[in-house]
Amino acid sequence: TISLAGIDNIAGIESLRVADASKNMLEGSLPWFDQLPSLRFLDLSRNCLDGSLPMFRPIPLRSNALAVLRLNDNLLSSSIPAALLQIQSLLVLDLHDNDLTGAIPSAISSLPALQYVDVSSNSLSGRVPEMAVSSYLSVADNDLGGSLGGWVCDVRYFDGRGNTFYCPLPNCCGAGGTLCDAGCEVVAVSFFSEAWRVPYMVVGTVLLLFLLCALVWVTVGVPDRIRDYLGYGTFG
Repeated sequence: TISLAGIDNIAGIESLRVADASKNMLEGSLPWFDQLPSLRFLDLSRNCLDGSLPMFRPIPLRSNALAVLRLNDNLLSSSIPAALLQIQSLLVLDLHDNDLTGAIPSAISSLPALQYVDVSSNSLSGRVPEMAVSSYLSVADNDLGGSLGGWVCDVRYFDGRGNTFYCPLPNCCGAGGTLCDAGCEVVAVSFFSEAWRVPYMVVGTVLLLFLLCALVWVTVGVPDRIRDYLGYGTFG
């Protein structure tokens, strides 16, 4: 194995455009890579890297900015930092087969150039935020759930297997779809989806309070004459 200790020395190579150290049994944590202004392609996949994902300062959309980031098949165990998703030039983001946790940050929806995203086989949770991915998106084998938006039908291929999404799925998914591979849990959702849960709870609470007040009014607070009328017939 090879340690990544001392890899910070490459920070001085301002002209470095491609860094490929995949399949090398590299160990250690990832350094910062934000001092490589010309870096376009970074592949450290299929190693033994652990710790957190590397940090990048926001990079604007420009032709010579980072486009491909492959850190898949390692031992990374952090959440996905929102700062990582401020690289406007990203075309490919591959983080599959790590132990990443937490939610997929909604900041990913602001990346305009994404073509390929793979965050499968992690321990990510929460919803899948909308994102403008053109070709391939895999979130398979995580702990994701909630409703799955129809925007996934705009992706050439979406893989959501191994999660629990609410039914119904978008038309392009499931048994009748050809562009989307995902299953769902038929518990969902016409009445008790998250969007309606709070309004139903409020209405139910109001009705319950009304019934309790009516019960108290009838049994305690009603004048005898009205109580007699309610219990035994008409006035008179």
